[in-house]
Amino acid sequence: MKRWIGVALALVAIVWSATAAVSRVSREAMAVLERHNTPDAAICTGDSAAIIALCCLGLAERAVSLETLLSKCGQTAQVINQFTEASLNKKLKKGKVLQIQFYS
Repeated sequence: MKRWIGVALALVAIVWSATAAVSRVSREAMAVLERHNTPDAAICTGDSAAIIALCCLGLAERAVSLETLLSKCGQTAQVINQFTEASLNKKLKKGKVLQIQFYS
């Protein structure tokens, strides 16, 4: 029994620290995505904590990189690494691993 309580407290600590790291704006955007099931809605962020939180909420497919958004608008501007598709995919992979470890 004590082991399960320890595991539960560890999970609470992880979720608490991850939530604290996500900006208020990102938390509000994720809440809108989760509450209003609009299939076209997406979230564009370079914030690692927010992307990991999206994975833990089961909203990973809603993340989109700035690079992709610009490309869809016909723009070819260079973006810093934080906002590239490759960076987003790396963060999504990390978030999915954490989701499997702690929420499955």
